[in-house]
Parts: sequence; structure tokens; C-alpha cells
Amino acid sequence: MRELGAICQELDERLVVGFGGVSEYGITVRWDKNFLTVLYVTLARNRLLQLHGGVRFGGTLDLDDAWALGFDHVALAAGAGRPTFIDMKNNLARGIRKASDFLMALQLTGAYKKSTIANLQVKLPALVIGGGLTAIDTATELLAYYPVQAEKTLARTDTLRAELGEQAFRAMFDEEEWATLSEHLAHGRELQEERARAAAEGRARPRGRWSSAGAGSRSCTARPSKTRPRTA
Repeated sequence: MRELGAICQELDERLVVGFGGVSEYGITVRWDKNFLTVLYVTLARNRLLQLHGGVRFGGTLDLDDAWALGFDHVALAAGAGRPTFIDMKNNLARGIRKASDFLMALQLTGAYKKSTIANLQVKLPALVIGGGLTAIDTATELLAYYPVQAEKTLARTDTLRAELGEQAFRAMFDEEEWATLSEHLAHGRELQEERARAAAEGRARPRGRWSSAGAGSRSCTARPSKTRPRTA
């Protein structure tokens, strides 16, 4: 690898590389999660390090197996383990989600990607209870994800209507579902119309993309170097 740009991806298309936890879906690398890929590549180049996915400690591999394989230390990096439950009546009522649950669902399912069919539905306005980093995370991601959701819904709805016909398509939803869908479709059309107006008026596209890494996120770029780049 000669240039940093060789491993950089648009943040709303970036593949999750397996860090998980706050590193992957939290504020730790909020503004450019391509730096997680840099860490991954740096670790993978170490000849004394091996990365294995799909291994469950206590099942696929237990402590005795680890000793037999020559390991000297076992670190249990399990994270928080569960979301923080609010001491409030009906805090698990319909329409309410824990912040950590929402962030994990958004990032680990790839719901923010145009290509995914992950089912993660949100509505605005939304109320975020809290004032810490996780609350800021959640509010930022809600604002970033909703336009993506609205436009994805509009595009897929148009496809289904063309394939099934309007009557058959409408019959798939009850009244409550139809009301929610109609709201998302209306917002999706407004977004498309605004993009068209912006293009016609020559308004500059903002630097950065509304994507999985939050408002105003942009992927890393390789800057020209005055010296010959080193080969890794």
C-alpha cells in the first residue's frame, strides 16, 4: 500500500472490519471511520498476530484449548454487555429504543447503506433522553439516517408498485402502516425535489456526506506528498 486513499471508502458504503463496540458504531472515530481500517491493516501486518472470525470463546475455543495452542494470556474484551435501562415507567413501550441498541442496529446491519434491506424504521421528530456522548451520537445518527431511509423507501416502493400494481401494493398494508409509509414517501419526494432544485441552481454540494459516520462526515483522502511515498 503506497497511499492512504487506497483503503479509504465512502463512509456510507464502508465495510465493517470487525472492531465492534464503541469503536465501530460509537463516537470514538465519529468523523472518519476509515481510520479503523488503518488500524486493522496495521494490526494485520504484524506477523505475530492472527485474526480469526466466528470463534466463540467457551464454545469453539475454551481456556484449555488456548493454553494448548500456546497462548500466554486471554483477554475478555466483552464491552458493556447490555444497554443501560432507564428507571422510568414504560421505558420499553412501543416506539422507544435504547440508544446503544439503535446504534448497534444501524451500524452492524448496515441499514445506512443504500444496498441493504435491513429493517430499521425511525420517525421524526424524535426525542433523545440524555446529554452525554451516547445521546449526541444517537441524535446525530438519527438526523443522518432519516433522509437515507426516506429515499430508500421511495425507490423500493416505486419498484414494487411497478411490479405488483397499485391495488396489490396497497393491500399489503393496514391503515397505520400506510400512514407511516405515506409520510416517508412524501419526505423522500421532497428530498428528491430539493436535490433537483439544487442541481438546477448550481448550488455547491456540501463537503462531506450524510452517512453512517454522522453529519458532515467525509472519507479520508490521499494528499500528494512532496517526498516519495514509502511502500508498506
